[in-house]
Amino acid sequence: HSHTPFLRLGEGVFSEVRQNRDYISQACGDQPRWVSYPNGRDDAIPDAATLEWLFVDLDLRLGFTTLGA
Repeated sequence: HSHTPFLRLGEGVFSEVRQNRDYISQACGDQPRWVSYPNGRDDAIPDAATLEWLFVDLDLRLGFTTLGA
């Protein structure tokens, strides 16, 4: 939601992704099933335990990012 790299958010990553999911759900009428990690950098992607929690708790199916050349 704020485009802060996930690793910099610490425990705040959960509320950050939930807030974004809720916003998209209201705007589109359906819950998104994917997340795009901001900034395309190594610190954009959370550790495996955090990813597992996010994907299970928020019912996500796919996560991706972009990498600059």
